[in-house]
Amino acid sequence: MKKLITIISLAAAMIALGSCNKAVNEVSEPQVKIEIPDGMYEFTLNAVWTKLEDADETKTTYASDQTFAWSAGDQISVLFHKDDDNQFFTLTNTTGAGATATFSGAVTKGYTLGASDTGTKWALFPASAAHSYGGSDAVSFNEIADNDYTAPGAHFSVNIPMYAHGDGSDNFVFKHLTGCYKLTFTDIPAAVKKVKLTAENIGNGYYLSGNSPILEDGGTYYLNCYTGSGSKIVSYTQNVSAGEVSFYIPYRSWEKLTPKFTLQNMTDGASKYFTILQLSAVKAITQSASLTKMVTLAPYDISAYGEGSPFISQLGVEWGGIDMYPADDSKAAFPGDGERIVDWKATSDASYVYFFLKITASVPQTRGVWESYISTGYDLDNNDTTGGDNGYSLGGGFEAYSIIFPFTNAAGDPVTFRSGARSDNKTKVYDAGAFTQTSSSEVATYGALAGDYAYVEVRVPRSRIGSPASSSTIRLRMSFGYTASAAQTITLQ
Repeated sequence: MKKLITIISLAAAMIALGSCNKAVNEVSEPQVKIEIPDGMYEFTLNAVWTKLEDADETKTTYASDQTFAWSAGDQISVLFHKDDDNQFFTLTNTTGAGATATFSGAVTKGYTLGASDTGTKWALFPASAAHSYGGSDAVSFNEIADNDYTAPGAHFSVNIPMYAHGDGSDNFVFKHLTGCYKLTFTDIPAAVKKVKLTAENIGNGYYLSGNSPILEDGGTYYLNCYTGSGSKIVSYTQNVSAGEVSFYIPYRSWEKLTPKFTLQNMTDGASKYFTILQLSAVKAITQSASLTKMVTLAPYDISAYGEGSPFISQLGVEWGGIDMYPADDSKAAFPGDGERIVDWKATSDASYVYFFLKITASVPQTRGVWESYISTGYDLDNNDTTGGDNGYSLGGGFEAYSIIFPFTNAAGDPVTFRSGARSDNKTKVYDAGAFTQTSSSEVATYGALAGDYAYVEVRVPRSRIGSPASSSTIRLRMSFGYTASAAQTITLQ
């Protein structure tokens, strides 16, 4: 489903005001043929957007310069019943683009249109196998959590939840169940062909995906997005067109979204995927979502961010999913010293401890390789009264420490990085109180630039820092040169 709408410019906490009326991802699509397996029959209905004779106006009436169109391949879920059994079946648009479309699909023989108890003819868009009917017109609507419009057989669609009640001729007038926010990224580097946006509601408790009931108030139906089994996170994977991509994020009507957006480079053929940028609002968007208007945020220029930073890394760690503060939606990484190390994350597996550091890029560029080392202290018993001090401003209480030189550039030159594991003196690991150097051939570092920041990841063997046990809690402290960040604790896997 595609829409062209009049833009509403809104103040968002993390992006500037602006407007754009360019349609993105508009493509022509072929008609679809339906196959009917044995034991099923073909059912066809008419789905419309404009007012039918003697039918109610839709709740999504737009201004005169706005248009609506179904697209070929769009699918809806339609309720059928056999005796007391109610099931949704999937029907597909077989007629191509247009404000009116014919939907057809295979229905198990013996099932007839409508609810078994009330007779109401429910149709829902987009289709989902998780839509359900609980009796007495209690419908649970499923918003898909992971939407990949680039998957084989998929097509781009603006999947704003809608419903329709069929009339006596099986005509269905679709109306919106939620509002919607539109976010557009522009000036995307040419090498980025496919991206994924993960949107998270970090404000109130309303869901962006999952199951929610359809409620009715004075003849207006809406998606509650608060009760049910929903999630505050949703994702969309889409192809980039002419350096732009737009995302449509349904949200509970009459409410204001406080979002966190993560945009990732998912281009096919790349050896690894990258996070391009993250945006977090400090307060709710100024205008609430609506059943009658789409809230369009100002386009966001990402040219300064390049192809992104390795949040999904050379080491295979999905850094974008690592959260050091799972109980606090406002932050995900440990704070650094604020000037050199901006923030950092840590995780582990049975063999290694991994680190990911966000560093102000001007620091290693100015200092060069030999003055841009990172020291880490490992308090293996989580007791700062035991262990020792390695002399790099980490303080006492550490049974082991490591020192790495992740950069290779001379002072004043553009930042460059070491890549992979090394056995020379560019990485060192010291263990067990006396800080005796042990083998460092398994220590690996990688790096990448994104805008004003250098991102560094590190892999340190657990066997080289005293082999701390699984499920043990250890204290860690990071230092760039002699500038240390606050100590933090993690529990090893």
